[in-house]
Amino acid sequence: MAYYFNMNRISIEDRARIVSCLVEGNSIRSTVRITGFAKNTVTKLLVDIGRACTVYQDKVMRHLGSIPDQLNLSTVKLTHPDMLMRNVEICE
Repeated sequence: MAYYFNMNRISIEDRARIVSCLVEGNSIRSTVRITGFAKNTVTKLLVDIGRACTVYQDKVMRHLGSIPDQLNLSTVKLTHPDMLMRNVEICE
Protein backbone atom coordinates (compact mmCIF):
# COMPACT_ATOMS: atom_id res chain seq x y z
CA MET A 1 0.00 0.00 0.00
CA ALA A 2 1.45 3.36 -0.99
CA TYR A 3 1.06 6.36 1.27
CA TYR A 4 0.60 9.93 0.14
CA PHE A 5 2.97 11.88 2.37
CA ASN A 6 1.94 15.41 1.39
CA MET A 7 -1.69 15.02 2.41
CA ASN A 8 -1.51 16.56 5.88
CA ARG A 9 1.62 18.70 5.70
CA ILE A 10 1.52 22.14 7.21
CA SER A 11 3.02 25.08 5.37
CA ILE A 12 6.54 26.36 5.91
CA GLU A 13 5.17 29.55 7.47
CA ASP A 14 3.11 27.60 10.00
CA ARG A 15 6.09 25.40 10.83
CA ALA A 16 8.17 28.52 11.39
CA ARG A 17 5.49 29.91 13.74
CA ILE A 18 5.49 26.70 15.78
CA VAL A 19 9.29 26.53 15.94
CA SER A 20 9.58 30.20 16.90
CA CYS A 21 7.12 29.69 19.75
CA LEU A 22 9.12 26.71 21.03
CA VAL A 23 12.44 28.55 20.64
CA GLU A 24 11.07 31.50 22.61
CA GLY A 25 10.58 29.12 25.52
CA ASN A 26 6.87 28.40 25.29
CA SER A 27 5.70 24.98 26.37
CA ILE A 28 4.08 22.58 23.94
CA ARG A 29 0.68 23.28 25.48
CA SER A 30 1.05 27.06 25.14
CA THR A 31 2.34 26.63 21.59
CA VAL A 32 -0.83 24.68 20.83
CA ARG A 33 -2.96 27.52 22.22
CA ILE A 34 -1.02 30.22 20.38
CA THR A 35 -0.82 28.56 16.97
CA GLY A 36 -4.08 26.60 16.97
CA PHE A 37 -2.45 23.33 15.90
CA ALA A 38 -2.98 20.04 17.69
CA LYS A 39 -0.57 18.89 20.38
CA ASN A 40 0.26 15.82 18.33
CA THR A 41 1.19 18.03 15.35
CA VAL A 42 3.52 20.18 17.45
CA THR A 43 5.13 17.11 19.02
CA LYS A 44 5.67 15.39 15.67
CA LEU A 45 7.19 18.57 14.23
CA LEU A 46 9.51 18.78 17.24
CA VAL A 47 10.64 15.18 16.65
CA ASP A 48 11.20 15.89 12.94
CA ILE A 49 13.29 18.95 13.81
CA GLY A 50 15.37 16.90 16.22
CA ARG A 51 16.05 14.29 13.55
CA ALA A 52 16.98 16.95 11.01
CA CYS A 53 19.38 18.56 13.50
CA THR A 54 20.97 15.19 14.19
CA VAL A 55 21.54 14.52 10.50
CA TYR A 56 22.92 18.04 9.98
CA GLN A 57 25.33 17.83 12.91
CA ASP A 58 26.50 14.36 11.91
CA LYS A 59 27.36 15.64 8.42
CA VAL A 60 28.83 19.04 9.32
CA MET A 61 30.54 18.61 12.67
CA ARG A 62 33.46 16.32 11.88
CA HIS A 63 37.10 16.32 12.95
CA LEU A 64 36.68 18.98 15.58
CA GLY A 65 39.62 19.66 17.81
CA SER A 66 39.02 18.94 21.44
CA ILE A 67 40.57 20.24 24.60
CA PRO A 68 40.95 18.13 27.73
CA ASP A 69 38.05 18.55 30.09
CA GLN A 70 38.64 19.43 33.68
CA LEU A 71 37.07 17.11 36.20
CA ASN A 72 35.22 18.82 39.01
CA LEU A 73 34.50 16.23 41.69
CA SER A 74 31.95 18.47 43.37
CA THR A 75 29.59 18.06 40.39
CA VAL A 76 30.53 14.57 39.13
CA LYS A 77 29.26 11.52 40.94
CA LEU A 78 31.40 8.43 40.45
CA THR A 79 29.05 5.68 41.54
CA HIS A 80 29.99 2.79 39.25
CA PRO A 81 32.73 0.54 40.78
CA ASP A 82 34.82 0.68 37.60
CA MET A 83 34.79 4.47 37.72
CA LEU A 84 35.94 4.47 41.33
CA MET A 85 38.97 2.29 40.52
CA ARG A 86 40.31 4.46 37.67
CA ASN A 87 43.15 6.88 38.27
CA VAL A 88 41.57 10.30 38.01
CA GLU A 89 43.75 13.36 37.61
CA ILE A 90 42.08 16.35 39.18
CA CYS A 91 42.70 19.68 37.47
CA GLU A 92 42.27 22.76 39.62
